[in-house]
Amino acid sequence: MAEWLGIPELVLVGQSRGAHTAMLTAAQHPGLVRRLILVEGGVGGDGAPATDGTIGWFESWPTPFPSGEDAVAFFGGGAAGDAWTAGLEATAAGLEPRFDVDVLRAALSPVHARPRWEEWGALRCPLDLIRGEHGLLQDEEVARIVRGAGFAIGNVDATVVAQAPKLRPVVAASATARAISRRIAGLGGYGFSLTLSGTGTLSVGAP
Repeated sequence: MAEWLGIPELVLVGQSRGAHTAMLTAAQHPGLVRRLILVEGGVGGDGAPATDGTIGWFESWPTPFPSGEDAVAFFGGGAAGDAWTAGLEATAAGLEPRFDVDVLRAALSPVHARPRWEEWGALRCPLDLIRGEHGLLQDEEVARIVRGAGFAIGNVDATVVAQAPKLRPVVAASATARAISRRIAGLGGYGFSLTLSGTGTLSVGAP
């Protein structure tokens, strides 16, 4: 898409599975990605149980939800409940997810199949890793991520966003957006962002 839009250089941002996709893109196209920003994502390789656990959670949804109130309550209420509910689609039967669980499983399985340390080591652009305070990226994994980088350690900046759990990143959406904005402010030139969430939602923008 960058070629189609005529963008010679870009800042690539990805969250969750999108972070994994962004990392692979930067590794395969080192001349294209000027800076890489990963939000709660990395090299992958968590194994089949990780896929099963994620898909099992989505399959546990008692859909269709009769009302928005029912959905919010199921998702735990608060900002997280509101955000998950806002992503549902209104149908004649009630509120349904906008994604297909089987498609999601097919997309997640390759991410969890094996860690992509070779591609990680091929990265050459500055990297920002944004973690949720209660996310799934543990300190040990982050340390290994930094050690496995094929570039200067000074180019890796790991930031923790308070109160941002892995499967509910919307809770700290504003804080995460501010963290990203601080990292791309002043870069100038063309920018391009791609985010792909665990539910398959894709958004692309070029400032």
